[in-house]
Amino acid sequence: MLKHRFCTLALLISAYAIPCMAQQPGVHDEFFWLGQMNKATAVINTDEGLLEKSMAPRIAAGIEKVIENGNKP
Repeated sequence: MLKHRFCTLALLISAYAIPCMAQQPGVHDEFFWLGQMNKATAVINTDEGLLEKSMAPRIAAGIEKVIENGNKP
């Protein structure tokens, strides 16, 4: 069950990265890269047991909300 949740989290994070890969290179600001680092940190810390796997979906949703709000004008 925990492996399923981790796989779901990894899939969710990679799905959010797909639109980023379709953009032109060199147009990313610091906020974009900070979001990428936050997503990677959540995955690594969950995988290493530093974060509870049950919290991973909530953390991923929080990171996505921050990214969405940061992209608004």
